[in-house]
Amino acid sequence: MSNPDDPASWMAKAQADMLCIDNNRSAASIPWDVVCYHAQQAAEKALKGCLVACKQVAPRTHDLLRLLTLCVSPGSPIGSSGNGL
Repeated sequence: MSNPDDPASWMAKAQADMLCIDNNRSAASIPWDVVCYHAQQAAEKALKGCLVACKQVAPRTHDLLRLLTLCVSPGSPIGSSGNGL
């Protein structure tokens, strides 16, 4: 990660994972385990990017449910913004 305090860095990494998904889905024999891995990674990085964008700490976890809960919990900048996240 070039700058873990920059939401754009998180989103760029998420986009790179999405590109890996697209590339693997184009294969003659799709490695679904790899596709799933990169899907989880893309979601994790996007959620962490959202947290960082709202001046929250991105915890060192791979738990998507925990990250999503932090993003939408009452009182969090994202959860109380009314933007539908």
